[in-house]
Amino acid sequence: MKQFYILLLFSFLHTLAQAQIESYLYNEKGQFRLDTTLTISKGQYRTWKLAEFNLVAGFSRIEIPDMILEGTMKPPITKGPLIASFVCDSSDISDIKVLNDSGVYANAIKIGLKKHGLRISSTLKFRSNFSSPPIYLGKYYVAFDFNVIDFYERLKTEKAVPIYKCTTPGIDAMSH
Repeated sequence: MKQFYILLLFSFLHTLAQAQIESYLYNEKGQFRLDTTLTISKGQYRTWKLAEFNLVAGFSRIEIPDMILEGTMKPPITKGPLIASFVCDSSDISDIKVLNDSGVYANAIKIGLKKHGLRISSTLKFRSNFSSPPIYLGKYYVAFDFNVIDFYERLKTEKAVPIYKCTTPGIDAMSH
């Protein structure tokens, strides 16, 4: 009986913790924070906020094109984050678009999202099981912010060796 109460308490605390999670990309109305004219349904929002940490960890693995990293192409200048959309169905994602760019970064986003489409869909589908009713199908929006520095230009201007790293996002981190 004691184990039952411990399990019940753990389940309650887990549910309470999940209810407190807010999204980095969407507000509580399901509006995309960078452009509130872009929205998802309330059901999609409930699912998204449970899946967001896992999804953004995967999105962060989208690769910057080699021609930029190797210096054969100067990093393009973007006017803020790039906004992508995709449609999630029961087994994959489709209709991947970058709404505010068409260059090499936009292409990298489309390739990266397509490459991880099955995982994106299955993550949303799995997390929707924790919301009632389970709703995850539909269009979603994600913003990407590419940051590339020219090593030698930075070395020249700062007179110091540039060292830049990004922290690795945790999978299923709940305390952010």
